[in-house]
Amino acid sequence: KSNETFNEAWERFKDLLRQCPHHGFSELHQLDTFYNALNPNNQDALDSTAGGNFLDKIPRECLSIIESKSKVRYSRSRVTDVRTNANANLSSQSNSFDLQQIAAALEDKLDIRMNRFEKSLIDMKNSLIIESKSLVNAYLSSKANQKSDIPEAESLMSEQTQMLIFLLNQTLLIFSR
Repeated sequence: KSNETFNEAWERFKDLLRQCPHHGFSELHQLDTFYNALNPNNQDALDSTAGGNFLDKIPRECLSIIESKSKVRYSRSRVTDVRTNANANLSSQSNSFDLQQIAAALEDKLDIRMNRFEKSLIDMKNSLIIESKSLVNAYLSSKANQKSDIPEAESLMSEQTQMLIFLLNQTLLIFSR
């Protein structure tokens, strides 16, 4: 239904499945059916939350994402309903419904953008870690090939190498959080 919330759609879908307990559809088929019946905003929100194509996840992960999104949507719709009831004298029902739809669409877009931003930060972090490891390995390889006739120089190079390894480990700890 075009005017139902994500939570309402999910609850209605589960009710339909409960009414036909011997339907024989696999979890994957059920998830595919539910996903493809959603509006594009909700599909995008699920894809964003999944960090890619929602249907590429295993069914257990898909169900977890849907339940999580449904709980968030349900709590948001309850807050919106309370606000709407408090302001009922100030606006007509059709206007408040339009505002609810606009607010829900904006929340979905914000969720999508925040998830994309978070994913890009994770990608940047992973890229930095890989580049740092490559640089340290190259440095260590070059130092391993350099030998000195002066024992103090060997000791100094060893201390520099240990310090570099320590700093890299600290950096990796910071970025792995």
